[in-house]
Amino acid sequence: MKKPGGNIKVYQILIYIMNSIDTTNIDSIVKSVLNKFVQRSIIGKKKYNTDLDRTDLHVTDWITHAQDELMDAILYLEKLKTTIL
Repeated sequence: MKKPGGNIKVYQILIYIMNSIDTTNIDSIVKSVLNKFVQRSIIGKKKYNTDLDRTDLHVTDWITHAQDELMDAILYLEKLKTTIL
């Protein structure tokens, strides 16, 4: 597992969380995605000083955030498509 941004404390928290999850019967791809979700959560909390448990956003704000993220994803896919074709 790669250390997130070289921050040893964040890395230690990530290791602790991942060691708390029983991944015995989980394939390597799912384990990788779990690691990324936990890493993203920790880094997001540190960067934005909030998390998805926040209550200050309305449903439409969450929808807008999701739309923004999905539009970015489409742009990344289009970039990759034009790069490999």
